[in-house]
Amino acid sequence: MNTNSKLLVTLVFLTSTFLQQAFSQSGLRINYSQSFDVAQEQTSMTTGRDFTEAFNTTFIGSSTTQSFGIQYTHDFGHLYFDGGAEYRTTGLDFMISEFQLESPVLESKASIRNTFLSIPLVAGLQKGNFNIGVGPRFNFLLDQSIENGDAMDFQSVEQSLQTNFQFTVGYEFFDRVQLSASYERALHQARDHFSIADKETQLKSSPNLLTIGLGVRIF
Repeated sequence: MNTNSKLLVTLVFLTSTFLQQAFSQSGLRINYSQSFDVAQEQTSMTTGRDFTEAFNTTFIGSSTTQSFGIQYTHDFGHLYFDGGAEYRTTGLDFMISEFQLESPVLESKASIRNTFLSIPLVAGLQKGNFNIGVGPRFNFLLDQSIENGDAMDFQSVEQSLQTNFQFTVGYEFFDRVQLSASYERALHQARDHFSIADKETQLKSSPNLLTIGLGVRIF
């Protein structure tokens, strides 16, 4: 065997060894998660256009959020990285009271329903089957609708990108099933999503979430 052949064989061997090692440290999971609202309820008063009416808006919280998608994971010894793509549905719920001169108070619940392409990215530490990590989650808006908003001059403000920052812990059972919990801190506020009578409100509550997830490794 000449020198070039030996070099070629060595290169093939090293490449295959590297790919096998990389593959053994990587994997794909199918994930399902459900999120629960942990935001604090807040109320804010907004004056109407002609000052003859006022709106008392209460942010009730986020509706139950569901996500389904796929996740890539790679191990670096005691470090790991996760990245994925998920189809996510969520909602924001508000209670609106309208006050008018010489008129009874009117109340109505308004909701904003969103559908996202969600991209979670997490890096962190792992010990055995236990891991802990942090990272951003980017939510790209696919669709949005309003329920019961028109009667109270309630209008949505469309945001094509919403960003959360998450802290997550997880445990893998049987080297295949991943159970995780994460706290998602929204980097936006409830008031960013709507207006009353074309005016912003003073709500400062953020739609934060506690998320419970289940993933199954497919390879």
